[in-house]
Amino acid sequence: ILRQIKFYLVGNITGWDINNPWEIITDKKPDRFGKVFYTYLKLTAGDEFKFFKTKGDWGSGYGNNGAIAGGFNTGYNLGGNFSITTSGLYRLTLDVENNKAYIQQKQVGIVGQMQGWNPTAPIYGGYAGRDKFIIVANSAPSDEFKLHDGSAGSPWTFGVKDDRWWGDAGGGNLDNDGNGANLSAAATRVRAIWNGTNPQQVKFDKSPATEMRVVGNGMQGVPDWNPGASPQMTYNGNGVWTITLTLVANKEIKFLSGNDWGAFDYEDNSGGSTATGTPRSIKWDGSDNFKTPAATGSYTITLNEHT
Repeated sequence: ILRQIKFYLVGNITGWDINNPWEIITDKKPDRFGKVFYTYLKLTAGDEFKFFKTKGDWGSGYGNNGAIAGGFNTGYNLGGNFSITTSGLYRLTLDVENNKAYIQQKQVGIVGQMQGWNPTAPIYGGYAGRDKFIIVANSAPSDEFKLHDGSAGSPWTFGVKDDRWWGDAGGGNLDNDGNGANLSAAATRVRAIWNGTNPQQVKFDKSPATEMRVVGNGMQGVPDWNPGASPQMTYNGNGVWTITLTLVANKEIKFLSGNDWGAFDYEDNSGGSTATGTPRSIKWDGSDNFKTPAATGSYTITLNEHT
């Protein structure tokens, strides 16, 4: 008999809908499988939530049953809501075997040769949504690294409430205990994406971040949709690129991190906005292109991969 093991989060951040909870990540480290679950998300002061074992069952909650050193007591159908007093990025961890919960301010970054293999000071990037982080970091092509959420005590301690790290398990998957192969930068600047949106298998994406081009049919004096002939943006650090161009009204552009199709690219997540001076959100799933403004003219474009 096979049963896929799942745990969920319900709170004001999910609309308190027990029938549509957020599934959280199953820790597949062998000695924790089916016992420990976690998630990374952005919380605002005043947010409240509980962990739940069964979708649709309010009686299957694991709540706050009293603070302990570094965490909380919990248990099946025990305790009130957990609440947050400080806004920020958090890792929420539920240890079902020991009836403990840990609410910690953490996010995923890079630890590797480019920063001296120092787990107390990862290179952090941006929060791209629940259980998804993107980090652009300067590197040498020979640099190796792991994805890591920062030390919570002794460096490289993999206790339930301590730091976590992940190595390459092959096929775009990350391993369960950090003992897999290191990831290779293979570029003078690397873009790494930690993706836990499939709660049953944490994945990664890695690509060179040595260039970023504006490609499309909306630039004056630039061939339409020709990556190799398209202008390159200037990298300003911390995931930020800029360029000033003459844009042609009511056309389209996108951002491409190479001189040919197939390179990592960004599309529009603003619903087709043509506004200027207002941020438009980005995504990288092959969706719609960005619209150029309603008036032809010279414009400065800022692309911020971390925000």
